[in-house]
Amino acid sequence: MKSKTDVIQIHRSEKVFKKINYTSEQREEFWNPLNVIESESGYLKEGVLVLPIKYQNSLNFQECELIILNDGLGFQDRSEITEIEIFRGLKAPKKVGIFTIQKTSSDCYALSLNFKDNSWIGVPERDNHKICDLLVGQMVRYQLNGKSDFTSSVGWERRFYEFDYHFELLGQATSVEFRKTKELSVLKEIRSENCKFINERKILR
Repeated sequence: MKSKTDVIQIHRSEKVFKKINYTSEQREEFWNPLNVIESESGYLKEGVLVLPIKYQNSLNFQECELIILNDGLGFQDRSEITEIEIFRGLKAPKKVGIFTIQKTSSDCYALSLNFKDNSWIGVPERDNHKICDLLVGQMVRYQLNGKSDFTSSVGWERRFYEFDYHFELLGQATSVEFRKTKELSVLKEIRSENCKFINERKILR
């Protein structure tokens, strides 16, 4: 009998600022996300994972151990966000964007920053390190920033990167359904005020 499939939700917001626009007002606006967003990436309800119908022929649910649902906005040149990510075999850390995620127990995942493989984030340089544990029912908000100082050597304008993520281990799916986009759209709540908040931003000039 197939074991259940874990489901993680990631709400991501990533933005690049030119130096002239990297003001406290602009940053404050970026850090205040919507409390509710409309999503078509999929959702988990009462053990049933509902996904876009376009994955019906390519997804073998019986082999999936972890499915990640992605919502949000990326940089202009990195704006294409994969709606779902599928993983098989969870003993080793799995790369997810600028992070790694590794299952450490039946109901817990370790979330870590993977800076070494994403040095484009810029300065200050950071070591790869564990950020927190993801537990069912606890949303985690994580913020990070960076500055592309190398641009001055090639004549480019300095850029500032801001990252604001919300992670939630939703639970486990025992079955999957596929629906058309118009039947899939749901409102997802981002509980910024009632979540664990981890801020690893630095003062950048």
